[in-house]
Amino acid sequence: MHPAAAVLRGRRTPGWAAAAAGATLVALVAGLIAAGPIPPAGPPRSVPAAWDEPAVPVTVVGDSLSSGYRTPGDPWTVPAQALLDADGIPMTLTNASGPGSGYVAQGAGGATFADYVIAGVSARTRAVILFGSDNDLRDGAVPDGYADAVAATLRLVRAIAPAALVIVVGPPGTLANPAAGLTALDDTLGGVTLDNGAIFVDALDWFAGADAGYLGPDGEHPDVAGESYLAYRFVTLLTALRAGRENLVTRIR
Repeated sequence: MHPAAAVLRGRRTPGWAAAAAGATLVALVAGLIAAGPIPPAGPPRSVPAAWDEPAVPVTVVGDSLSSGYRTPGDPWTVPAQALLDADGIPMTLTNASGPGSGYVAQGAGGATFADYVIAGVSARTRAVILFGSDNDLRDGAVPDGYADAVAATLRLVRAIAPAALVIVVGPPGTLANPAAGLTALDDTLGGVTLDNGAIFVDALDWFAGADAGYLGPDGEHPDVAGESYLAYRFVTLLTALRAGRENLVTRIR
């Protein structure tokens, strides 16, 4: 763990059920904020006032976990948008993701996260979520230049969308890529994120235990139920941030 990181450990709710959408969302938000905010080592941030706009543009940058690899046309951003709309939360999600990509890893067409930032983020964007990626590992290790690539990508986001809240979500451990093998990558990503004034979300255990059941046959990518599971995870986070409950938190777990 990065020494400057403040950690908020929310209560985890296993067995996410689509039929209990409203009640589950309320319970998850309550669990996330139950411990209260922990002041970080760095200066506190505030949720931008622009989040009060009628429709808040949010861009998601990610890899195959966000592009719908096992669920073509139905990545987690689709049920997330439906949930936001149903709850009257004025956010509009734009999905700028591609399989195989990462901060250094080149995915479809040679694209990295920086390329998807350029494609999907604009000056009007009010929040940017960068999710992943285990694709960045090289022979099980953090590659040379990884930290610099992360920092450069975060600077690019700031340059394009200076008013945006930047939320970096680390790669989750899966049956195919266990959390133990991602710890060094996650720690590096978290450290660079905090050093650049963004929010870091530790997602290593998102598919741990019973929640591994939300992965498809390959043990790595979510199935349809898993996409809804990720939707709840991200809507919970965005809802808490919009409510100003995480203003002082730099690292969330």
